[in-house]
Amino acid sequence: MQTSGQTRIRFLFPLYTAISAGSQHEISKTEFISTRNLLSLGYFQYKMSDDAEQQAEEVEVLKSIYEGDENFKQLNDKTYQYKYREEEKSFIVEICWGPTYPTEKPRINLEIFYNQHLISSVKENILKILDAEAEQWLGCAMTYTLFECLREKVPEILAEQVEEVVAVRLEKVAITEQLESKKPEKKEQLSKSQKRRAWDKAEMGKGGEKPRGWDWVDIVKHLSQAPHVQPS
Repeated sequence: MQTSGQTRIRFLFPLYTAISAGSQHEISKTEFISTRNLLSLGYFQYKMSDDAEQQAEEVEVLKSIYEGDENFKQLNDKTYQYKYREEEKSFIVEICWGPTYPTEKPRINLEIFYNQHLISSVKENILKILDAEAEQWLGCAMTYTLFECLREKVPEILAEQVEEVVAVRLEKVAITEQLESKKPEKKEQLSKSQKRRAWDKAEMGKGGEKPRGWDWVDIVKHLSQAPHVQPS
């Protein structure tokens, strides 16, 4: 059985031979460039085929490894999610394969509805950890490795989430208390009877003396209210 390296050599050998022949015989510059471009195209097509084969194999491996694991979810042949739990806290990491994965790193996505509670610094930390791990496994199936590398770090990651959330809440409480202390005190609204009693108390504070004319009667008003009696 041929290895992928042997297959690559067998596939590219005729093109290398063409380039070598071009250096030994006089051929036009256009012919040489065309042959070189054909070599590049052939290598790219080989890599695309090689990546597709690795992806197909990795799909089967992931299904076998995570069979029965409710935290693992396959959205399609190129998108996978894993849910991490720590007591009552949790988050989901989504890995998306591009056409040239695993030659190139997959896309790590945390911007999903389930993760709306995660603060920015926690997301940045997760992405940093996964990006550094993916860099070490270029050219190899790495989805399982990326999911697993976070397992031991989950408590540490979510501890940062709790600390920052608490700090933000305390800051909000302090601001609220500060604003409330600056609010002017509302004056108590008095009823008419309360206002009358307050007036009487104020007058009593003046030695019990009442202003001159306080008990005078408005004669005009009094006469207008009295019943009119016609002379007999």
